[in-house]
Amino acid sequence: TLLIGFPTTITFSRYLASGAATLQLKRNYPSGAWENLGSTSADSLVWTVTGPTSSNARFKIALNSNGAIGDTTGNENIVQPSLTLTAPNGGEQLRTTTSTTVTWTRSNLAGAVRVELNSSYPSAIWTTLATGLTGNSYSWNVTQEPTTTARVRVVYQQTPSFADSSNSNFTIFR
Repeated sequence: TLLIGFPTTITFSRYLASGAATLQLKRNYPSGAWENLGSTSADSLVWTVTGPTSSNARFKIALNSNGAIGDTTGNENIVQPSLTLTAPNGGEQLRTTTSTTVTWTRSNLAGAVRVELNSSYPSAIWTTLATGLTGNSYSWNVTQEPTTTARVRVVYQQTPSFADSSNSNFTIFR
């Protein structure tokens, strides 16, 4: 399974087939046109997966000097990963010295996330509350100073561009 937005290394082997080769993708095999992903003289090519999603994408590698020399993969899945913060998502009233549960959902994203807090959104910096979380929740002991402009966010550690934050501010009070 290939995740949209993530780099993947596509490797292939050669036997008496030196020279540049072009890697192509057909997103809806057998229909549609082949899309050029790149050319290389090495035995691999790094490609950052793009959409749209597909359950029957295929890759084809062929020598530039002789397109009849090459190979095609079986079906590959291309999926859209997502990470969505569900609480606190805005409007909550959180008392200092209490505990609240930060929750999120994820799809097609295995691995660790971190939870961050911005106590003066949007002007303050994000500070880390926890890292290495592999589940979908975190019990947060609220110890921060009172504020009416707090937000939390959850960040996928492997690729920080996959993140989501509270939809609006929440309040921390004494």
